[in-house]
Amino acid sequence: MKLRTTFSTVAATIAVAVAITGGAGPASASESDPSVTQATAAVHQVAPSVLAGVASMLPSASADAVIDQVVDGTSIEVPRDPADGVTIDSPTSPAFSVGLPFAGKADDATLLDGVVAYDNNNGTVTLPVVKDDGSVQVLTTIADANAPTRFEYKLDLPAGATLYVDEFGGAYVLDADGVSLITSVAPAWATDANGQSVPTHYETTGSALVQVVEHSAAKTAYPVVADPWWGYQYTLSATSTNRLLAAIAGGTGAAGVAALICTGTIVGIPCGVALGVATGVIAIGGAAVAWCNAAGRGININIFWNGWITCTSR
Repeated sequence: MKLRTTFSTVAATIAVAVAITGGAGPASASESDPSVTQATAAVHQVAPSVLAGVASMLPSASADAVIDQVVDGTSIEVPRDPADGVTIDSPTSPAFSVGLPFAGKADDATLLDGVVAYDNNNGTVTLPVVKDDGSVQVLTTIADANAPTRFEYKLDLPAGATLYVDEFGGAYVLDADGVSLITSVAPAWATDANGQSVPTHYETTGSALVQVVEHSAAKTAYPVVADPWWGYQYTLSATSTNRLLAAIAGGTGAAGVAALICTGTIVGIPCGVALGVATGVIAIGGAAVAWCNAAGRGININIFWNGWITCTSR
């Protein structure tokens, strides 16, 4: 597992630093349909923070891809045809792909304000956003109450890999041995045009992750923005962080820390990924964890599918 220590979050910015030009590219801003224009505006309006840390992209040399390049060690391909799905190939885990919702009905990629978008022709638009840390957010904008409430992401996984929904509202994929983490997904979220949370959760159907967005309530203000973030952030309270620090200082190995997680002594990390997270946190070191907990409010442990594990302050 490749490790990097990060002691602060990336500063939020609304500007999207992406420029893709030339070649047989996607439709340009001037060619985009109103649904895509409105969807891009909705992201800026409702959830601008998700556009922080967007990776700077070069034109794809592939006729099949809008984005096809290595981002901080991880190869990510975002297709022109949504039916091809987003492909991720990290040096630390097997390659896999994420299918996009309603790909059979969606238009080919449109590029607007540096954001790749697919109009699903059903009141929703899918917008994959590649981050400079190798993670990907696949945003969905929902225009009105007539739009679908279920968004399916079919995963093309290595043989034997299994998808799980965890007790904290996120999801993760383990390899055939049930030990190594292939990818993970942050807890589901959705926000309406007034900044209010919209009820949402994940379900699984085989190797497909389904985000259910219960947006049709009368109080919902449209548009709604929702997403799965492929990369994970676990939150530890101050109490759990202090217990983790004590274990590290006492020389407890990865298996011992994992046992503390699985027995509930350290709360905030799913048991299924405990060993991998414990190994990564021990490699980061107690000094780094203590630095992240300097304010005494606990920490976030961030896991990216390129294998990085970092900690940040809460």
